[in-house]
Formats: sequence, structure tokens, C-alpha cells
Amino acid sequence: GMYPSLDRTGPTPIYLQIKEWMRQQITTGAWPKSFKLRPEVDLAGDLEVSRGTVRKAIEELTEEGLVTSVERWDRGYPVPHVAVLGRRRRD
Repeated sequence: GMYPSLDRTGPTPIYLQIKEWMRQQITTGAWPKSFKLRPEVDLAGDLEVSRGTVRKAIEELTEEGLVTSVERWDRGYPVPHVAVLGRRRRD
């Protein structure tokens, strides 16, 4: 389906599994440039993890230049969203 099956008992931290899944969505083009992710709290609920876990994955992808935080107005309030900046190919 759309979400990865997370290995909750193995040695790889959950946030890293989520980060790698997100990176894959971006590098394959499944999430195109300017694609807006669901809000952190919704993603966390969908993935059945804490919001902090999702945030850590997003923070690292932000540092790598794959995503950025943007504000979108929703019902008159600015709501932070994460937007895809595009694929970064590693040599």
C-alpha cells in the first residue's frame, strides 16, 4: 500500500525506516516536486508512530535538501506543511 511495513523489533530505528521510505518516494518520483505531505500528526497516525518519530525523519530529510517546511493557509490559519524540493541524486 501507500505506507511501508515498519519493522518494530529489528535493529533499525523506526524514524530511519520512515526516512528511507520517504526518500524512496521522492527519488522514484512517486512524490513529485512541490508535492505536499500530509501534516505530521496525520502521518504519525497513519504510520502508527509518535509525532516525534515522523518529525525526526523529516528534519533529517530537510537537512539533506529533499524537503522543506512551508505554511499553507487552512480555514484562516497558517498550517505548517512539508513540501518536496525534488530528487537529489548521489554520485
